[in-house]
Amino acid sequence: MLGPRGTPQARVGGHEQQRRFVLSSTQVAGHVAVSRFEVQPRWEDAVAAAFAARPHLVDEAPGFLRLDVVRPMANPREFWLLTSWTDEASYERSHREHRHAAHLGLPGGLRWVPGSARLEAMEHVTA
Repeated sequence: MLGPRGTPQARVGGHEQQRRFVLSSTQVAGHVAVSRFEVQPRWEDAVAAAFAARPHLVDEAPGFLRLDVVRPMANPREFWLLTSWTDEASYERSHREHRHAAHLGLPGGLRWVPGSARLEAMEHVTA
């Protein structure tokens, strides 16, 4: 499905979302941060909608390339955030400086399942 200016659209949590991030042959991710967490029952649709309507604050951070939000089909309450960066230092700087801004737009009162939050650093090997 095509949206404004012929850009591809996807349905996420019942909402239209513009697919904005495509790595070109000149954009090579050297670092991928994988965050995952599970939300309490009945929060999954609100969280999916919040990510679909996210304010895109990180998009202008130096070294940022892409954010993908995915969730396992077997457990739609679990969310995985995959952020691609040109290098680890760019990710670390952005994470340190904008940690609280990353949660803007998430529903108030949201609670994770205790012990479900994980953050892993990955080296991007190939696409």
